Amino acid sequence: MKKQNCIILINKDRIDVIEKDTIDAINSSCDIQCFYIPEKKRTIIPLLYKKRTIELNDLLKSCSIISASEELIIKTSGKDKTDFIFSFNADFNRTITEKVPVIYIDRAEITGLPLTVKEFIRDESFINIRIALCYKQTSYLLSESKLKIDRCFFRKNFLFMQQALPEICIQAVDLFSKNLTKMKSFPVITGSRHNRSGGVINFDLIVSYLLMPLRLFKKIVDFFCYWEQWHIGIVEDDIEKIISSDFKIDRVRWLPAVKKHQFVADPFGIKYNSRLYIFAELWDSENPVGKIVWGQESDSFSKWNTLFEHETHLSYPFLISEKGKIFCIPESAEQGDFTLYTSEKFPDKWNKGKVLFKDFRMADASLLKWENKYWLFAAKANGDAAYELYIWFSDKINGRWKAHPMNPVKRDITSSRPAGPPFIYKKTIYRPGQDCSDSYGSRIVMNRVTVLSETDFREDTAGILKGPDKSPYPDGMHTFSVIDDVIVVDAKRKMFTLFNYRILKYKLKRVLSRVFP
Repeated sequence: MKKQNCIILINKDRIDVIEKDTIDAINSSCDIQCFYIPEKKRTIIPLLYKKRTIELNDLLKSCSIISASEELIIKTSGKDKTDFIFSFNADFNRTITEKVPVIYIDRAEITGLPLTVKEFIRDESFINIRIALCYKQTSYLLSESKLKIDRCFFRKNFLFMQQALPEICIQAVDLFSKNLTKMKSFPVITGSRHNRSGGVINFDLIVSYLLMPLRLFKKIVDFFCYWEQWHIGIVEDDIEKIISSDFKIDRVRWLPAVKKHQFVADPFGIKYNSRLYIFAELWDSENPVGKIVWGQESDSFSKWNTLFEHETHLSYPFLISEKGKIFCIPESAEQGDFTLYTSEKFPDKWNKGKVLFKDFRMADASLLKWENKYWLFAAKANGDAAYELYIWFSDKINGRWKAHPMNPVKRDITSSRPAGPPFIYKKTIYRPGQDCSDSYGSRIVMNRVTVLSETDFREDTAGILKGPDKSPYPDGMHTFSVIDDVIVVDAKRKMFTLFNYRILKYKLKRVLSRVFP
């Protein structure tokens, strides 16, 4: 595909290093014809942040092969035709879009305040980054990403944005270049987020520095005094009732409790010879590496039998039944592979497993058979902040898997990471997703897939899954597993564990391993 020609619009005298990295990324995938500088607005840069900015003159010197002009020169034909203009905010003259499309970062504040600072002060859990396209004075949404905010160290957010924003912009530019003749197929943006008033910038940064020790103290207290214990329950409502009641679960039969220094999570239930079996992750602070276990209804799930136990962490034992065979795909993100196990004698004898993927750290890989193809949904493992959704497809489970051309198809800390198998209800695909913005597994968002093909993917939010009233595990959910007519969930509760020796020992080891790796 021919490289796109673009013009970079800059209307201020200094730019952020994040913006410089974005220009470098665009320059690597497109041909930048020139910098368009209609005016050099003086940007008030906080002294505390000045080292992370670059003067416009220094930028032009570093890009000496690219010209700069105060007049907009658009080439309308030939191989040097200008394909688009790129702007870092919505503060541009809309009349230029009569001649050429403008791709821009739809920022609410354009005063020079660093990205994420406003969200940090407001104690928000994520920042919403929208990349928009304006053509003929109509704005269209190219992409929308919800990225997790670190509430203790706002400088950490700058480094994260420095990595994420160029990738987001490049993907949006690529999406635009592949849909030049179908621009009107993108959603229209109504209303504007444009807001010139950003407050006193130096004051905002000072507030951020003052908030850091207070929030860090709270985080340390929570870490040492509390522990999140996950547990499993069997849902006694059917899927039709749950969907018709706006995703409300009324009845859950919780399984027998495990020890206080253990938890069971990531459940997958399946019926075999009319008996219900549940596969899950068991974690123990004495040996803090997750292993895959199974239990059966005949003994009331009072005993968990070890199935897979490795040196590295295992979790999320995804189950799928196909043509009389039962397959299991446990998550092994630390190992960096995707392994398919086949049952030889259910439930306790399985083959050694076939590695289908290598060198991609998948979180919560989930399979779906749809229109004679197998679709694999997985988040890119990145700790609790796994916010990117990837898709692969294949004609066979153990066949050749192809990556979706839109990967990552979604960047959203509130709904990307799978929270159980996608399922089909009345010819509609529902995909449970984890909302990890406030905390890991804070709730489950039910996504409704509207487009799934080898070239396109789209989904919207159908609702938020709500657990039963007065649940003994009221503090979050992160698995909603539907297999045939079996529905199992997990949920968590915060427990005071300051005087729990086993948990405290584990936490101290964890801290020391990070301080002295």
